[in-house]
Amino acid sequence: MLQPPGLNLHKRIFQNESDISISLLSYQKRNHDANNAIDAAEKQCNATVIDPTPYLCPNGQCMGSKNGVALYYDDNHLVDAGNEQLKGLFRNVMK
Repeated sequence: MLQPPGLNLHKRIFQNESDISISLLSYQKRNHDANNAIDAAEKQCNATVIDPTPYLCPNGQCMGSKNGVALYYDDNHLVDAGNEQLKGLFRNVMK
């Protein structure tokens, strides 16, 4: 299986296969402006916002890989293994 570039680079630099993650706080700071725009659109448009954070950031860590398998192709785009983490995300929306 072809690994996304970030995970390959991590393995070469650190010479290990530990998972890549950032803290939930770092994620929130990084995405502050985008999340504010989503919140504003939710209010203005009476939209339902689906938050994937609980699925992608368990225990306060936003996972870039899990068990050595990349969840993202780059810093924003999920690969199939990342999409698998979102099982159940839409469960309450379709009621």
